[in-house]
Amino acid sequence: PAQAPVQPNWHRVGALASSASKVAFPMGSGSSVPVDGHISFWLLASGDELKQFQDLIDEAAAKYRSPGFTAHITLLGGLKVDGSDEQMREVLLKALKLASELRPFEITCQEVASEDRWNQSLVVTAELSPDLKAASVIAQKWLLDEASSKPRFAPPLEKPHLSVAYAELKSSEERAKAVEWMESEQSWVKGWKFKASVLSVWMTGGGLPGVTAWRKIADFPFGQG
Repeated sequence: PAQAPVQPNWHRVGALASSASKVAFPMGSGSSVPVDGHISFWLLASGDELKQFQDLIDEAAAKYRSPGFTAHITLLGGLKVDGSDEQMREVLLKALKLASELRPFEITCQEVASEDRWNQSLVVTAELSPDLKAASVIAQKWLLDEASSKPRFAPPLEKPHLSVAYAELKSSEERAKAVEWMESEQSWVKGWKFKASVLSVWMTGGGLPGVTAWRKIADFPFGQG
C-alpha cells in the first residue's frame, strides 16, 4: 500500500537546527581538537541491542589505547556543513524524511577485516542485504540529491561495516594480529545480528584525534508498518 506523505515535526527540526551549530563548532568544550564541520548518518538499534558490540569496542579501545565511540554502521558520512541554522535545518529535515522512508531491518555481521586507514583499522563487515542496499540508495537520494541504483560505502573497504577500533595499525603485521585476536577471542561476531531501527545524525571530523570531540545531533526512529 502507498505510504502516507511525510509530516515533518517542524518545531523539533527547528529546535535541533538552532542548537546544531553549537554542536558542530563547540566552544569551551575542553577539547583541543575542533570538529571540522562534517556530518555522518549512522544506523543504530534501539534499546540495549548493541550493548554486546559496544562492550567489544570498549575492550578494543583499552587494548589499542584508542578512542572509544558509539557502535554503529555508517550509512553515509563526510557531509560538509558550515554550521548555519538554515543549513542544519535543511540537513535535519532530509534526515527526518529519510528515516520516515526506512523500516526496521536486520543486519548480519560477516567477516573481520583491517585496512590501512585509521577509521577502518579493525572492522566487522555486514551482509549487503536488500534492505541495507535500499537504505544506502535512499540515503543518497535524500542527503546528496543523487539518483543512484547502487549502494555506496566508504573506501578503501567499500562495504557496510561496524568498526571495532579506530587505531593507527600501520603495518600489515599489526593488522594481521588484530584480525587474529578478533577471530580467536571474539569469534561470536561472525553471524551476530541486530535490528537497525534508528537513523542517528552525528557531527564528525578532525581525523583520529577528533573522535573524542564527535557529538550526536539527533536520533530519528525509522517509520513503522
